[in-house]
Amino acid sequence: MFRKIQSSIFSYFFTIVIIALIVLVAGINSIITRFEKKSIDQYLKQITLTVSSFADKKLESKRKDVKELSGLFIDLGKSEVAKNIDKQLKIAKEITRADDILIIDSKQQTITNSFKKGQEIGLNLNDKAFESFKLSALIKNITNDKKEVFWGDIYAYPLSDNAPRIFLLSKIENSDKVIAYVFDPRKWELSRFIDANLEQSTDVLFVGSDGKLRSNSKQFELNPSAVLLRLSQQGYSKAELERAKKLNTIIGIQRVDKRIIDELDQFNRGVIDVASVNGVRSLAMIQPIRKDGLNWNLVVEYEKTQAIAGWSNVRIYINILLIIIGLFFIIAVVQGGRRLAKPIYALRKALEDLEERPKVFIASDYENTGITEEMLAKLESISSLVKGQHEKGVKVKEKLEKSEKKLVRKMDLLDQELDRTKGLVRDVNALEVVNNEVNQRVENTIKSIKRVLKVKLFDASVFSSSVENFFHMSSLKSDISSDFILSFERDSRLFFFLGDTNKHNTDAALYRMVINSLINDVVNVKKISSPDRILETLNRQILDMLKHDEFVFDYPVNLAVCVYDRQRQMIEFSSANQSIFIYRDTVLDEIKGDNIGIGGVNGEHQLKFENHYLPINRVKNCNLYMFSDGYINQTNRENIPFGQFRLKELLIDIQSEAIDNQKDYVQKTFIEWKGDENQQDDASILGLKLI
Repeated sequence: MFRKIQSSIFSYFFTIVIIALIVLVAGINSIITRFEKKSIDQYLKQITLTVSSFADKKLESKRKDVKELSGLFIDLGKSEVAKNIDKQLKIAKEITRADDILIIDSKQQTITNSFKKGQEIGLNLNDKAFESFKLSALIKNITNDKKEVFWGDIYAYPLSDNAPRIFLLSKIENSDKVIAYVFDPRKWELSRFIDANLEQSTDVLFVGSDGKLRSNSKQFELNPSAVLLRLSQQGYSKAELERAKKLNTIIGIQRVDKRIIDELDQFNRGVIDVASVNGVRSLAMIQPIRKDGLNWNLVVEYEKTQAIAGWSNVRIYINILLIIIGLFFIIAVVQGGRRLAKPIYALRKALEDLEERPKVFIASDYENTGITEEMLAKLESISSLVKGQHEKGVKVKEKLEKSEKKLVRKMDLLDQELDRTKGLVRDVNALEVVNNEVNQRVENTIKSIKRVLKVKLFDASVFSSSVENFFHMSSLKSDISSDFILSFERDSRLFFFLGDTNKHNTDAALYRMVINSLINDVVNVKKISSPDRILETLNRQILDMLKHDEFVFDYPVNLAVCVYDRQRQMIEFSSANQSIFIYRDTVLDEIKGDNIGIGGVNGEHQLKFENHYLPINRVKNCNLYMFSDGYINQTNRENIPFGQFRLKELLIDIQSEAIDNQKDYVQKTFIEWKGDENQQDDASILGLKLI
């Protein structure tokens, strides 16, 4: 009876020991799991908050930079500001470290300038080159939302071989202009500044709202070929892989785990178990980055096997210890087991103290609590592992704090540099005020000179006694004409000159004044009558002047010369690069001149011109037409020039009209042909009724 009772008691205690051992194993492993989760969570949170803070400061710094720099581009429409635009773009690029800077006319929807002077200039925002990222919509965001700056998350820029780009738009006060700063995310180091302090198994990524990367992964930076091989095995298209290889980036190409994509818009800041972009299981934490149109998310990935590696050893030692404890309990139960109860409770208390105070925990303090020497040795080993993990976390934290301090110092240096830059901007603004005053004086002087140089293109009074009827049409491209018409009467001869200096503005006026003087000298002083000799003499005189002023007389002059001898009833014609039309009775003929101008840098002194003789002694009706190439070269909306054939047909059609009425038809036809197109050159026509 006593043995049965003893056996029952033994079985009861044995069952209790087994159940207690199982509960203890589960409880201790639960405590380790909490330690593990807490450590990993703290580690990821520290990295996430540090990188997020750095990124926020970096983006805010860019925002402040472009806001301050907008003052450089105020009054961009003024000519004096436009002259210095390259200098201003260079200053802005150096401060912002942008890849390129675009100036956009939001009203005209066109790109008017850029630092790199690339192919974007002149393109409309609705051009096919911008369809993929809708630059026009970004411009509307900043103009309609009344924001000073606006980020554009663009990862494929067609005009740079579809390379990743990020746009930062900035408005210019009191202007239709928008400045677009273009950044290359491959050159940003937002995720690299703490790489020296991170474990090899930790990666920092920036992800767009579409789930695609906005920064390269650490593994891609180390071994691009291995990453591209893995992507090909994961089903990425050949075009995507070729693009990644060509651009040396996976920005905008590689996607993160679907679970991360599902969590992006839920602002979940906890640790989640995902498939890493590096192809292994990882623990990740997500932090949203929202900044003036930028919709990014920071993802910190920690390789799972490495994250739990240290704790696995702790778990093994704990379980071994628990097995030993279980064996002691069984032996204790077999031998009467009550003596082991006290060490177990003492060990549990020691483990709880270790959980709460791992840094100050000392195993030797528990020598007199009933714990055996062997258990105490194992406890010492466990506490060493726990302390090692704790110290490792502390060191990581210290490294992060040091990195943050270094970052703060760098930010202070950047702020000092920004202050110096602001001082330079103020100096530039002060110089611009002085420069504006000087430019205004120069502009007033130029206006005065232009008023002097705006000499009349044609004086009709000379024909009042020599020609029955005539007309002249002149449509000028600018205020100062490059065309000129002259006439002289000497004895029985009338001299007609129509020329084009091929110059513009003040150079054209100076050229006209000089050549008018030369023609007067040749005709009225030297008494030269033959058109070919007149052209040859003018050519030599202009080339002589070219030796003294190559900047004004450097380009050949187109000049047609007609001499009407009333006594002989003969028209003589010679021309440098121009033609005339002569209508005799019912036939309109085109008389072509020599295909070479007079003067110019490469001109020849001994040029010879052909003289054409056109008798009109047996003609009842004769009209003569001289014209510059501005009329026949003018293009319409289809970019088609008017041409000499159309001019000839027009003159034939209006022969039934009086010569002084023909001007209206000629001028109306020119205006209708040109339409809304810009006039390309001065257009002049002189019509003369000789018989």
